[in-house]
Amino acid sequence: SSSAAIAMAANVSQWDKLYGIDGIDLDLEGPAGNSPSIANNMVVFVKELRKLNPTFIITQPVYGDPQVKSENDVVEMAYPNGNSNGYIASV
Repeated sequence: SSSAAIAMAANVSQWDKLYGIDGIDLDLEGPAGNSPSIANNMVVFVKELRKLNPTFIITQPVYGDPQVKSENDVVEMAYPNGNSNGYIASV
């Protein structure tokens, strides 16, 4: 759910202070990664994490084929109209 994604982002955003971890790699694979609700919640999670800790590194694989909806949605969210909006520094 969106509320669970926001709560998880709040937790993860503290990892640098709590554990000395500087980032997270998002790697959802199918079939779970192809669920529309998981894809939407990944976007919510990334946006909230970036808002709470702008310097925390967020990476994810970028697939060719087979494609995973949740990973693609995060990439597409990062570049609406060609503007990264600061969510993802580079791909």
